[in-house]
Amino acid sequence: MVGLVGSVDLLLQGARSNRVKPAHLVEFATGAIERGVIAR
Repeated sequence: MVGLVGSVDLLLQGARSNRVKPAHLVEFATGAIERGVIAR
């Protein structure tokens, strides 16, 4: 769970610097959540 939060935080930082597009952010977050659910 800590890894997921860290990844999201990194993505938010990237979004603030406009290096990560919002659609990309949502796509990655969805994938991360799916992997987290599968991992359990």
